[in-house]
Amino acid sequence: ALTETRLVGSIGPEGRFNGLYDGKYPGARQAAERPALESPMDSTERAKFTRQVAQRWFDGAKGDSLVAFEGKDLEAEPRVRVAIRDGRALQRSGDKWILANPLGSMSEMAGAADELENRPARLFPIDARRVINSETEVTELNLRLPEGWRPQLPKSVQAQSQFGKYETTYAFEGGVLRMVRRIS
Repeated sequence: ALTETRLVGSIGPEGRFNGLYDGKYPGARQAAERPALESPMDSTERAKFTRQVAQRWFDGAKGDSLVAFEGKDLEAEPRVRVAIRDGRALQRSGDKWILANPLGSMSEMAGAADELENRPARLFPIDARRVINSETEVTELNLRLPEGWRPQLPKSVQAQSQFGKYETTYAFEGGVLRMVRRIS
């Protein structure tokens, strides 16, 4: 199953993001999303849900225009869309702006790897296919930057093992900063 998350929008000269979040959750991932959408939401619950989605990406962001599947309808495409407004995407540092990577870090994976390194050697091999579901998660961000801005991009990263593949790419073309993370 392919889980897709897309964030498309623009960052204004004041460092604020406005755009659209679109998430598709097939396979095992939908089990985590369905409970929040099992019952119809009143206006307060709807506002809270959209704010939580928006602030997952940018501090202080406001969410509106929620389009979501009905959690109890197993035939419905598990998809959520939220308009994100006025999210604090950039922080000023002297005469520069800094974008905290909205993709986040994989530090919890590094911590898990460190923990495994400190354990005694295994007696039996691990069959990765029996431990991990065969799923791919793609997170893509397309952020239009103000006219004339040019970002300093981190290097793209690729890693592969018997447990899967990890790839993060960064590009800037035509005024759009594109970040893509693929984990499978």
